[in-house]
Amino acid sequence: MSSTRWSPGMVRRRGARPSWRWRSGVWPALLEGGGGGFEVGGDTASCRTVEADFPRASRARARSHLGSILSGVATQLDDALSAAALNETERRAVARIVARLEAELGDDLLAVWLYGSRARGEADPSETHHDRRSDIDMMAIVGPGRDVSAFKWEFTPKLIAAVETEGDSPPYYSMHLHELEWLIDRRRIRSFFFQEVDRDKLVLAGGDLEGEEYR
Repeated sequence: MSSTRWSPGMVRRRGARPSWRWRSGVWPALLEGGGGGFEVGGDTASCRTVEADFPRASRARARSHLGSILSGVATQLDDALSAAALNETERRAVARIVARLEAELGDDLLAVWLYGSRARGEADPSETHHDRRSDIDMMAIVGPGRDVSAFKWEFTPKLIAAVETEGDSPPYYSMHLHELEWLIDRRRIRSFFFQEVDRDKLVLAGGDLEGEEYR
């Protein structure tokens, strides 16, 4: 396996309104069962985590990342997932994965994208046959402060657990984690694959990373 946060330059779909469905429904349960979770009450939200769940971050750091998810990324993610060809179970699983990446990587996580047929809206979310069900392809771009090769191995079982928690099958979910330098290189050589990713991607977290500094 090889493999975004909200940015001011991103524009939400015209007429789209913030939805509290994800905040009060999906997000409070994102990290349930893993020692962490969200507690939401009325118009205010608080976040609680267990330090053991995030071995590289202090409890205060983890609370900061998860709190930012509730206040900003949840709305961004809700907008992106509503445009994707995903069923409810798949949306919940993807939301768990994004929240986990945010909590684990913090500021080192530059982008998380959904791409392929699910992003293009060409897949059938109701398809369950193992030969016809489309994969859910995601890509995360990580800043230079992290060893991406090591993180891939650490994150894989967490992705599997996130998907299984929602009662779905992990083999249908792929998360490609890559360093920022890889992204810049792919664009420099005009990789056909990456041109398709850029064309189709839905930003789940972070930004689209399409500025001149990323080329």
